Amino acid sequence: VSGCAVDLPSVSQRRLLARLAADAPRALRVDLLCDVLGVSPGALRTIVSRLRKGFGDTAVIGSQGRYRLAASR
Repeated sequence: VSGCAVDLPSVSQRRLLARLAADAPRALRVDLLCDVLGVSPGALRTIVSRLRKGFGDTAVIGSQGRYRLAASR
């Protein structure tokens, strides 16, 4: 949004962002994302939390066992 670069040191964060961006604005199930990243649901929550720290709290939206990237067109 601000046009600034965001450092994503974790491969998991980059993979999650790429997957959410590829499917934006569609919401993806937690179990699918866990399979794609090879992590547990708890680890996924941690990755999402760290991704939100870099992009802001509203960048990744979680609802009803799904996550989606808040993308504007």
